Amino acid sequence: MRGLPLANMDSAETASPWPKRILIFGVILSVLGLGIYASQSEEILSFYDPGESAQFHVENGGDQVVNLSAGCWIASVEGSASGIDLKLNPSDGISIDTDSEIASTCKHNYESNADYSKITSFHIKKGGSFYLSVECEDCDGAIIHLNHDDESVMALLSNIWFIVSIALCGVGFLLIPFGWILIMVNRGKATQVQLIKHQMDQSVNMVNDDEQQVPTGQMLTTDQIYHLMRGKVPEISAEPEIPSPFANKDTRQQEIAKKQPGGSTNAASNFTAEQPPTDESWKGWDEA
Repeated sequence: MRGLPLANMDSAETASPWPKRILIFGVILSVLGLGIYASQSEEILSFYDPGESAQFHVENGGDQVVNLSAGCWIASVEGSASGIDLKLNPSDGISIDTDSEIASTCKHNYESNADYSKITSFHIKKGGSFYLSVECEDCDGAIIHLNHDDESVMALLSNIWFIVSIALCGVGFLLIPFGWILIMVNRGKATQVQLIKHQMDQSVNMVNDDEQQVPTGQMLTTDQIYHLMRGKVPEISAEPEIPSPFANKDTRQQEIAKKQPGGSTNAASNFTAEQPPTDESWKGWDEA
């Protein structure tokens, strides 16, 4: 079939390379972030070790005066915290305010690793001197660690390698599913284009089988393209109809309808009994 300027679908068939590039870029960022985290894991994990990150350490139990700033303080011990009781009271360094025990109702973000157990936490509204009382069944060798929540978290966030590794992993983990979704969308579009081309090829074959010739250079109308996509053969006129140049007069050549013969071929006679023919030719027909 010649002369059909159908839409070129080569560009639609070619899948965009960007979804695959995004997916690969996300994988690279994730691997790079995990590599940085692994190389700096010893330093990063030290922030989760109260033995290294705590601001105060109390050994072997007993009582002592500590200077604590305002905020949330987490008390933890290595191993099990069972049988250990802590009390914190305001103090001026000499006397103890036993009627104002600090309540242990503190929400915190800092968490120690699995080697340590949390004993309690203290919410201090105003910093100053406090009397810390430690009671335990066996305090020999026990070390109580006090971590300030804000200071411990900020110390971790101030580590540049920790921030870089988390940022790379975060961006990579977002790009991987995003690129995968784009690849699936492109595959769906490519399948749809192939289906449309298959339907149009079938329509073209139907036109060739019916030996319908289309003049070279003739454009298909919207309705004809729609019928092709629906698997129907459009009716294409070999000669385009040119409208009359005059609004009040149709100068186009009109097709004269041919008269079709019908009924009997014998014409009715004009002769009657009152008006017989003047010659005697009828006798010859009668005698025959």
